[in-house]
Amino acid sequence: MTLDAKNPDNHGALDPIVFLDGQEAIDLADSMIDSVLKENTDEIEDAYLTSIDRVLARKKQGEKVGMLHVFEDMQQSSSETVVNAGRNLWRKSQKSILSLCFSDGRNSAINLTNKTTILEISGLDLPKSESQMDLTKSQKKSLVVLYGLGYFCKRFGERDRTVETMSVFDECWMFNSTPAGREVIKEMKRIGRSYNNFMILGTQSVHDLKTEDDSTGFGTVFAFLEETEIDDILAYLKLPVNEETKRWIGNMTMGQCIMYDTFGRRERITVDGMFPEVTVLFDTVESQLKATA
Repeated sequence: MTLDAKNPDNHGALDPIVFLDGQEAIDLADSMIDSVLKENTDEIEDAYLTSIDRVLARKKQGEKVGMLHVFEDMQQSSSETVVNAGRNLWRKSQKSILSLCFSDGRNSAINLTNKTTILEISGLDLPKSESQMDLTKSQKKSLVVLYGLGYFCKRFGERDRTVETMSVFDECWMFNSTPAGREVIKEMKRIGRSYNNFMILGTQSVHDLKTEDDSTGFGTVFAFLEETEIDDILAYLKLPVNEETKRWIGNMTMGQCIMYDTFGRRERITVDGMFPEVTVLFDTVESQLKATA
């Protein structure tokens, strides 16, 4: 499914009040609101945390509620500062990507119990800068959505220790471009070990597999040819960088890759397409050019 904020049916798909309960809902809502507010103060923080508690209590009573009710509750405050903050949050939620996270609770959240969920988000504008000072308004809103997506992935992976689950992150450079995204990947690695969750990262660069603040490795690596990163691929596979190893990787054809398994073995393998029905998944770009091996 594609989460497009322009589609009203998607509103609230990542709303913490809708798909989380208790302290998890409070923590995620706190992170989201803090990211959106231009100036957060102790007074405002105390007010929205109190409003979150009230709205969660209404949810327990069976009422359909969401983050917009938190902002409406803030506007009932006797403090003009809190009222303005609640009004500002409500306005920012309208007709923007934030509507995926801030809703009236009318729509259902993403289903955690489906056997298969393919999820993409339309309109994300993720920053490359580490500094919050350099973020645009669009990027700040996109980070809020990323927080929600991260919590969904975490809940999916750890919902039942006895059930084997798999999380696939395609184009994972999007996650590694921000501290929040990197935290999602790091958390999912650790969930995999303790909750029997199998994670697959798909990326076009070997540099996306590891960050400076995370030494957690991967069990199995399939390294396909990227001519500009041959030396880096060899280094990641813990192989000597010399002419022989460069040729070994450099002359691979389409469908070939280096497999690095959990026992430290490295072999060049050929991946055969055994099921013709799967080939339609490779038609991601419309072009009259045809690749040949």
